[in-house]
Amino acid sequence: MFEKDVARRLAFTDRSDDDLLSIQVPTLVMASDHDVIRTEHTLKIVQLIPGAKLVILPGLHGTFLGKICTVQKGSNLPKITATIVREFLQ
Repeated sequence: MFEKDVARRLAFTDRSDDDLLSIQVPTLVMASDHDVIRTEHTLKIVQLIPGAKLVILPGLHGTFLGKICTVQKGSNLPKITATIVREFLQ
């Protein structure tokens, strides 16, 4: 799954800065500190989206999402992620 995600992301055509600047809805951008997308790129995305919130969690790509992506058995990262998303949506 990781390799498929890497290939998909490497083939992705970036959105223009103007596309990101035009987003007018509350936006939460989440990534891992060892994600496929570099932290610097994630930060640039957040800086371009007006009012966007950024969360960088520890781990590899997707480890904060759940059992399928969690590297460490019993990790609390999915619960932390759910709490952050729930609070953002409220």
